[in-house]
Amino acid sequence: MLLDKPLDPADLLKDENERERVRFIIETLDNLISSNQKGSVTVAINGDWGSGKTTYLRAIEGFYKDYCLSPVVFFEAWKYQDDNEPLVSLLLAIQDIPGLKANIKGRITKLIKPLLASGLFFSDLILKTFTGGDLSKLRENFKLIEDKQLELISRYKKNLRLLKDTIEDLLKNYKPTKKSKDREWKEYVEGWDVSPHSKIFVLIIDDLDRLIPAKAFRLVEALRFYFDIDNTLIIMGVNDEILNRYVREKYGLQGINSEKFIEKVFCWSYEIPYAPLNDLHLRSLREILDEEKINAIRNVLGKIDNLTHRKWIKLINRIEKKSLFYGQDNLEFALLEAVLKELYPEFELFSRKFVGVSRHIYDGRTEREAEEIVKSAIKRIWDDHSYFEFPERNYLGLMQQIREMRVEEKEV
Repeated sequence: MLLDKPLDPADLLKDENERERVRFIIETLDNLISSNQKGSVTVAINGDWGSGKTTYLRAIEGFYKDYCLSPVVFFEAWKYQDDNEPLVSLLLAIQDIPGLKANIKGRITKLIKPLLASGLFFSDLILKTFTGGDLSKLRENFKLIEDKQLELISRYKKNLRLLKDTIEDLLKNYKPTKKSKDREWKEYVEGWDVSPHSKIFVLIIDDLDRLIPAKAFRLVEALRFYFDIDNTLIIMGVNDEILNRYVREKYGLQGINSEKFIEKVFCWSYEIPYAPLNDLHLRSLREILDEEKINAIRNVLGKIDNLTHRKWIKLINRIEKKSLFYGQDNLEFALLEAVLKELYPEFELFSRKFVGVSRHIYDGRTEREAEEIVKSAIKRIWDDHSYFEFPERNYLGLMQQIREMRVEEKEV
């Protein structure tokens, strides 16, 4: 069984097609860094849930950390979704960079304290203001909030300058813990059009799509605003569909205008497309099936539309479980049932009420009782757009391949 978690970047890089995608991303980032004159370079790795954003981000992290020997922070945003001030958690993560000098850690602490203090002050004061009944107290508290805002504007300017100075000193004095460039990366980048930029600070933000959209957008805005610092590369894993929907609702934008709004935040975006089945997904089946049967499965699944990385893993796991349950002599049926139940959720719910409907479809039952159940099941399949834009086409293609697989098995 394969675990539903990001692939090891090393496995990703061993696959030729995936390695070329990583190469394209890194070469583009290298070009953006080289041509940038001032401020940060902020980019997005876009993709649906389960498309593999984390794996790509980890591969990019490896390039800058192990090959370029740059200071890199990999920030998993969802772990801090309950924090009132996400910048505090981010600054603490920067403070934990290996090889950071004590004086720079001290500067970061100086940045964190006012952020925490101002947050506590406002929380306490606003609570007292709106829960107290004394009118004179209300006026007094509103005056305090107004005065505090003016103080914070002044403090913000100082903090922003301190943050920029801290990042500049970090780059100037950073000493990586690794003494030499990672040999494996050296082999990968041979022939790539890149020049190692050791004097850049790389900030990678993952799992934005696991935050509620309002918090995700707030973090995106904060990063773009506070970290617009020279020699800084910010890479975010983004489910752009969710962010675009939030922007449309928040600002009342229509259609393409919301996408343009998000585009202004990022210098460049890379879309992770749905992928065909590959050897990375099939590796667990090799422990229970011979190469001939794996090739037969590959031929069948190769006829259905592309899926996300996560959905391929879930499908292969179900095929593995079904093939162990029914035995290798019933591989065609195990394959059919696994695909129908994993990729057509409406059918799976229906099959719980009518046990054996998968077998009816597989055998092509025509007696009246079975025919009625099969017709109803197929209607649910053809109307189910959970994972396919064209569910009917995929179903018919699947059935054709299963029939051919059965014929070939009989001939053998």
